Amino acid sequence: DWEDIALGPCAASDARVCIYISDMGDNLFKRADKQILIIEEPDLSGLETPTDEVGELSVIERISVKFPESQAPEQKFANPDCESVMVQPGTAEIYFVSKQSSGGEQSLYRIKKSEAVDGMRTGTPEKLASYEFTSALGSLKPLFNAVTAADFAPDGKRFAVRSYAEVYEYDVE
Repeated sequence: DWEDIALGPCAASDARVCIYISDMGDNLFKRADKQILIIEEPDLSGLETPTDEVGELSVIERISVKFPESQAPEQKFANPDCESVMVQPGTAEIYFVSKQSSGGEQSLYRIKKSEAVDGMRTGTPEKLASYEFTSALGSLKPLFNAVTAADFAPDGKRFAVRSYAEVYEYDVE
């Protein structure tokens, strides 16, 4: 259930650019196979027309995302639905914001990468903060406050979070 795509360095201080694909959509809060796919951005400089083919792209890294709270499936938001992904320029740290959560708050997470096991890294989300997004449409439409995308500015000093109804901008500090 691909939800969001971000561009960022393939690794900290790496000149290569990678495409990060968030496969963490989960409206029923039951998926155990959430992941982030990382693909090196292809060189398009040799293409001459919009119909030229890029060729096959390969996943260079796959991060299996495991929420610590997901071990308690009876808690509805323990394994959150996440429709956003953003990669901080310079550090290649991966962040995302949950779409919905209990109490009307969404949470900002950072992925901590672990060592690879059987060729796949496991990412443990670290909750950094929670916010209650409000909408100009009012509290009668709680789904309109659900976060559906996020991204860093190219300089990494700001990031934006989009819900169905609003866009919010934050300074990193």
